[in-house]
Amino acid sequence: MTSRVVLGTVLTLAALALPASALAASGTTTQDAQQEAVEYAIEAGLMVPNTQGDVRADDLITRRELVTMTLRRIYPNRDFSRCFEWIAPSLPIKYTKLFSDVLITDPSAEAFCGAMVTGLISGQPDGSLRPEAQVTLAEAAKVITRGFGIYQFGRIDPPSMPWYVQYLDPLVEHDAVPASLSVQNPRQRLTRGQAAEIFAALEQVDVTPDFRPARAAAMIEAANPAPQTAVAAAKVEITAPASQTTTLPVAAEEPVSAPSRRQIVTDALLRQALAAALPRPVVVSL
Repeated sequence: MTSRVVLGTVLTLAALALPASALAASGTTTQDAQQEAVEYAIEAGLMVPNTQGDVRADDLITRRELVTMTLRRIYPNRDFSRCFEWIAPSLPIKYTKLFSDVLITDPSAEAFCGAMVTGLISGQPDGSLRPEAQVTLAEAAKVITRGFGIYQFGRIDPPSMPWYVQYLDPLVEHDAVPASLSVQNPRQRLTRGQAAEIFAALEQVDVTPDFRPARAAAMIEAANPAPQTAVAAAKVEITAPASQTTTLPVAAEEPVSAPSRRQIVTDALLRQALAAALPRPVVVSL
């Protein structure tokens, strides 16, 4: 394992000159290589021209676009239209978010759902995805190599080694890093054309699909907190402001019946007996 890590480090830090020299030897320019890659991406359905026939190759690529391109390349025949059902904790579907900032009504929600169940994305630590964020070379390497299954699963690098090395190494080994980029600058942002170059370089790589819908359950639960329970609602009512009055039900008074003649006579006799038993008051004249 140690020798493999050392080899990967050497490749990652110094091997980018290989694709560039190969281009120079063949007389092909970097621009020509990218144009060929873009044509491949269009033909493969990874990139779709707009109404003006432009694919905006020079624009920086976003997470939304990279995820969509990767999913189209890895799973060209997979139908993800029922993906929301596959990852639902229960049916019918009650959740509304895939991530804290991505609703299931998002235009790319189906692609994001597919990327979740295939392990391409897991979101940010705060539960968001930030789909419009621009992608760095390191981030693109992680998504693409995981999608193709060419990253070194189970590899253990020294703590001092950056996290992205294990994802950049496979791209270097497949000569898939565009000549216009440098692996020594993994935080450099990627254009759409450069992303197409990576996919074109991996055209002949066999893909082993990884399809496990259950893995997205935790993400769905995190993005869709459980509704307030009846117990919690009761606590809210108990702590209502003091100015809020509550009318309590009052029991109806029972009807009082008139005393009978026997009861009247009995009460009179009792009063006479009580008066005879009490001592008479003593009057003192001064």
